[in-house]
Amino acid sequence: MIQKINISQLLQNRRVYAVLALQLVAAIVLTALPMNKAEAVQIQARNIQMSDSAPSGGSITTGVGSGTKVIYKVSFTTTNTASTIGGIVIDFCSNSPLAGETCTAPTGLLTNKSTTAIFNASGMGTGAFAVYTSDAGTANASRLILTRASPAALTSTVSFELGNATNALTNPSTTGTFFARIYTYATAAAAQGHVTSAATGYIDYGGIALSTVSVITITARVQENLAFCLSNASPTSNCGGASTPAVTLGHGTTTQAIDSSTVDTANVYSQISTNAGSGAVVRIRNSNSSCGGLSLDGGTTCGIPPAFSGANTTPVAAMPAGTAAFGLMIGTAAGTTIAAPYNAVTTNYFGMDTASTNNVTTTYGSQALSCSGPVSNVNNTWTFGATASNTTPSGVYTANIVAIATGTF
Repeated sequence: MIQKINISQLLQNRRVYAVLALQLVAAIVLTALPMNKAEAVQIQARNIQMSDSAPSGGSITTGVGSGTKVIYKVSFTTTNTASTIGGIVIDFCSNSPLAGETCTAPTGLLTNKSTTAIFNASGMGTGAFAVYTSDAGTANASRLILTRASPAALTSTVSFELGNATNALTNPSTTGTFFARIYTYATAAAAQGHVTSAATGYIDYGGIALSTVSVITITARVQENLAFCLSNASPTSNCGGASTPAVTLGHGTTTQAIDSSTVDTANVYSQISTNAGSGAVVRIRNSNSSCGGLSLDGGTTCGIPPAFSGANTTPVAAMPAGTAAFGLMIGTAAGTTIAAPYNAVTTNYFGMDTASTNNVTTTYGSQALSCSGPVSNVNNTWTFGATASNTTPSGVYTANIVAIATGTF
């Protein structure tokens, strides 16, 4: 038997089914949206600037790179300047920036709400905010509630710092992205009643992504440094152009010689550089260790004896011509101190210490100059002088003067 199809009834049923389907979809959408999102205004230009992006709990325990005492600068703009605001809540979450979703606290993050304070606030309107320190409990450890007694409108641009160099937040102990959710509330009481994973009743809202990152560790070694040189000519930077010092004392057009008529002089130049924290000392030793002067016989005797051989005292007079003597005076230079008896008062005030405990004939020599701290490329002029008497035996008189620089690091 052939069944008759009622076309009119079929079309009417299809229209009913379509209406029911649309109503069901609308119900699902309305159920999925938090009721207050239609009323809340999303804050714009939102960011949190951290003073340190390092994770906490690493090998660096203090200062930059430790992830501790980190200042969080919160900034955002809002078009909702008509509403009065009495509370601001910041939730830190490791899993999502979206309002109302489950918030997993970032591992290691500490808001330190009992000590963290608000600094450098602007755009907050009348009345200062303070951290709500009674917001205790493990479940609330990763959030901060800011409240004020008298609600007031925010300006369009809001900025404030959480913490200072002494008391601030502690970053998560893991590297990577974490999030902050910012809510504004009409009253302090409403903010204090905030439920992290089920927030309702807020005025404004916005999510922010932040990130911790491994620290760039830079190592640069500076070794202990002591550079000292002696030269016939004044050296340039870092002992550049230094030449082996060898001087001949005397006068004359053909063969230079000393005699009783004058005190003959010749210069040698030193340069010292060091990074020694306690500076350096330069001591001199005379190869003629038996007498400390100029010798004709390899140091057995000194036919030209040391000048003004007093123990660590400044010469009281110039070395006279005609009285056989040999000595040294060193010119002053910024950064160095000249030791007696080489600290010349004026021309021809020569000395050669052979009397003090540490003198030119002893193992470590006589102190000639020093610096009390680091110095760089300090040049000193060393002037040697000698004269002979009428009875000084003829011959070639020599001495090898060794200068020993020692830094104290």
